[in-house]
Amino acid sequence: MVGGNCRVRIFWNRCSKFSYIINAKSEDEMSSSELEFVASHSSDCDRCTRYLGTNLGINLLQSCQIEPTVSSGFDERVIRLSRVLTKKTSLAYWSPAFAGAAIAGLAVLAVIQLVSKPHQLPVFRATGEARRVQSPMFPTTGVPDRSLRGQ
Repeated sequence: MVGGNCRVRIFWNRCSKFSYIINAKSEDEMSSSELEFVASHSSDCDRCTRYLGTNLGINLLQSCQIEPTVSSGFDERVIRLSRVLTKKTSLAYWSPAFAGAAIAGLAVLAVIQLVSKPHQLPVFRATGEARRVQSPMFPTTGVPDRSLRGQ
């Protein structure tokens, strides 16, 4: 080991070696043996072939340097939408709907109670006869109390 620049990599399998080479080096920096290994392993392993395609696509997108364009007021619309969605998930937003549903449920139950029971109205029967009430009397004398009538 001269100057501490020598690194020894131990790979558990061919796929780990493949992913290391693809991630660590560009195609221009690879040696001929590494290029040969990448070509032979990608033809044998479907998983690494998909990984190579994904990695190449990501590298292509990173090299494009696309500038995003945002319309005016975009930030405000996103913040407003976030607030609306936050409010809609709160109980305070839905409590009027819950109260209305509870009242409607109670009304339905009351109607079911009224419809399911037979109605019996009270019947008033005139039994007996009219009676004449005597005027009040003093209990000790038996004399009618005329002072109540103003005489």
